[in-house]
Amino acid sequence: MTLKLIDYLFEAPEIEDIDFGYCAKYARLAAKELTDAEYIPGDAWDLGKKNKVVKELTQKENLNDFKEFLYPGETIVIFYNPLSIHNKRNRTGTHAALYLGKDSESDELLFAQEYLGNQLTAKYGEMMDLMILSPRQILDVKG
Repeated sequence: MTLKLIDYLFEAPEIEDIDFGYCAKYARLAAKELTDAEYIPGDAWDLGKKNKVVKELTQKENLNDFKEFLYPGETIVIFYNPLSIHNKRNRTGTHAALYLGKDSESDELLFAQEYLGNQLTAKYGEMMDLMILSPRQILDVKG
């Protein structure tokens, strides 16, 4: 695959052999493919324990207020979905997505994600509104 970089905006890569529901694996492998960033493997709720958390967010905080922590193709964000079947006590989040950059036309933050078996680029606003996600952790590679 060839890297496509337009105004510091990556396109979501297609990663083979990602099973349905493995958003954390997809985000981790997409970061590796796009920028060679390496994260220690884990489920979405474990990535923050195994890698470096650079910012914890409360339910009401918005990622747009923390852009200085987001690096295109490198930063993984952990989101919480209150309706997820993966919700369990003491889990920070239930979904992982890779920050791709900002759309220069709409100024919208964009993410690469595996969601319901599809690998796609998602707008942050849609993730919050349609998917009921709220950001909880901004991660960086460990070490």
